[in-house]
Parts: sequence; C-alpha cells; structure tokens
Amino acid sequence: MDPQSISTPGYGAALAQTLTALAGVCALAWWLLRWGGRRGLGALAGPGAGRVEVLERTTLDARRAIFLVRIGARVLVVGAGDQSLSLLTEMRDDELPPPRPAPGSALEALFASVKRAPSTEAPRGEGGA
Repeated sequence: MDPQSISTPGYGAALAQTLTALAGVCALAWWLLRWGGRRGLGALAGPGAGRVEVLERTTLDARRAIFLVRIGARVLVVGAGDQSLSLLTEMRDDELPPPRPAPGSALEALFASVKRAPSTEAPRGEGGA
C-alpha cells in the first residue's frame, strides 16, 4: 500500500473524538462521585444525610469563625481558630432562636421595587402621534 493513500482523520474529527472522550470521563467521574455519596463515602451525600449538620457559619476574621452545628437534638456552638476547635456552648434544638431572614442583594431590592411600582407611562402605539 502506498503511504500517501492512507487517510488520516482531519482536525475536526480528532477534536470531536477528544471532546467525546472527555465527556465520557467526566460523566463516569460524576456517576462514581454520586454513587459514593449515596453510600456515605463523600460530601455529595447532601445536607441532612448524616447525623452532623452545619446550620450556620459566621466569620469573625480571616482565621477565626463560629459554627452552629446540629447533632441529633443538640446544637453546639463551636469556635474555630487557626489550629483548634473549642466548644463554646451546647443547647437543645428547641432552645435555638429562629433564624433571621437573609438580607437580599441590592439588585434583588431594585427588581422588587420596579416590579411593585405602578406604571405611569401611557401604552405605546395607541392613539395620538
């Protein structure tokens, strides 16, 4: 056979083959992570799937934070520093005050005010000039 008569795939075919292989590897990795998460092998099990649930986190500065952690019917307030965790207090779930509503963004407030404002403009295309 003549070496010039052997056709090689073009750039488009090679790119399509590479992207197909990449999509297959990503799909397999996603499936494996979901499968492991359902069996408690990772963080993809979802919130509330285990016995420990982080309810809230408040950052105090770059290296310190306070966590509100629910374990069963108990709620722990835990302080976290550079290299340590400290139990600050413990309470029952029913002693926990209700959460404050999350503040909306300025953009959400703008959209809400525009949505509520009545239109004072006359409809276009009707009557007049």
